[in-house]
Amino acid sequence: MTNARTLLEAGVLTIKVDLADVVKELSGLGEHWQQRAERLRTQWEESEWYLGETRATVGRLEEQLHAVHEASSRLEAHSHEVAVQLREQVRQRHETNWYLGELRATHEALRQQNQQLTKALAQAQDDVEVMRRAAAVRQEDFAVERARRKALEVELGAVRRYGERRRAVRIHGSDIVAEVRALDGLLLFHGSPPDISLTGLAFATDRAIDEAPDFVEITLHVPETERPIEALGRLVWRDALEGSHQWGCELVDLLPDSRKSLEAALATTTSAPPMLQRLIIVDARDSDLYDEIRRTWFGDATVKVITDRRRRERRQQAEPHRPERRRGERRRYAITAALLTERWAEVPLASIRGEERSSGEAPSFGRRSTI
Repeated sequence: MTNARTLLEAGVLTIKVDLADVVKELSGLGEHWQQRAERLRTQWEESEWYLGETRATVGRLEEQLHAVHEASSRLEAHSHEVAVQLREQVRQRHETNWYLGELRATHEALRQQNQQLTKALAQAQDDVEVMRRAAAVRQEDFAVERARRKALEVELGAVRRYGERRRAVRIHGSDIVAEVRALDGLLLFHGSPPDISLTGLAFATDRAIDEAPDFVEITLHVPETERPIEALGRLVWRDALEGSHQWGCELVDLLPDSRKSLEAALATTTSAPPMLQRLIIVDARDSDLYDEIRRTWFGDATVKVITDRRRRERRQQAEPHRPERRRGERRRYAITAALLTERWAEVPLASIRGEERSSGEAPSFGRRSTI
């Protein structure tokens, strides 16, 4: 110590100590140990904090370890399930391989069948091409037949539009005199009509009527009748035959008294049967057209409708067929051509009678605008 002195006086060892220095040194040591204690206390507190953190970490680690144990248990269970599924997948793979072998065998069979079907299809295509060509030929034939049918429909339409419907029986009243005038007073016909009925009459003129009216005034002079019968008529058809223009007139406005007078006159009039003037020959295979034309000309005694029976009658002849005259041959060929194209032909009997009396040309046959 620097603050202690040792003295030896009279054989006595004397130690002199400077207390101020000792106190000062002790104070320094106290401060030193106090600082050290403070550091130790700080270290202890830090150790306690680290210990708490360590304990918390240990707790978390224990929880994680517990979770790892649980996850391990689940993984073991899942591993067991995966093993079961793996065994099932292996079984399915073997089964799939077996089905694959079956499919390969089926595919080979289908491939062979496809080759056979391809050959059959090629053959069918060739057959279809042949049938298509045949169908094209049939289509052309059908177009021709349809054109003929359309021509017949047009012909029948003309019959319906212009042919007079025979709704009443007509007679030839030689005692009845008819006057037919246009609405402006022009005289069109005066004389005995070829036929007359309660619904209309027919008359003929030597010359054509330019711009013929649709409606005419008709006056009928009946014997033993005080007043003539007056009515309004409508021209429903016209025809030209052997230089004569024939007209059909329908009575559209006839008073009840005039109708009774005309009915009584027709009932008491004696008339000779009219001469047959027109012969219509219809193809025997077209019964509908035959019925239609018969209904159109029902009640007209000057028109006769028959079917073509020449082939059947020729087959029924026992003796050989004799050659006909040249004009008869031309007439027969004309009728045959008209029957082939139009399914019907009209024969004006008056022309045939005139032909039999003269050496003129044979009458023409063919398509007409009206029957």
